[in-house]
Amino acid sequence: MVLKQIKQRQESIDIFTTAGRNELAAKEARELELLRAYQPQPLSSEELAELVDQAIADQGAATIKDMGRVIQAVMQSHKGRVDGKAVSELVRTRLIP
Repeated sequence: MVLKQIKQRQESIDIFTTAGRNELAAKEARELELLRAYQPQPLSSEELAELVDQAIADQGAATIKDMGRVIQAVMQSHKGRVDGKAVSELVRTRLIP
């Protein structure tokens, strides 16, 4: 629930900033800071790399076609602690020869 609210605040800040509504963006930014105190600690880049390597081995992934299964395994096992975009990029670099 906290992660959903954090994402919503980030999107609102982008929209308000683009629209020139800086006072509303500042309000959302304050709320975002409060919510981040309750957010699970994200994995470090080293921990994420180890996790991706382990998921690739566990899934028996060898080609880019297996990318979806690996990403899904990582995201399910560490929900809220990993960024989907970072996982996707890391898996892609590991599976492309």
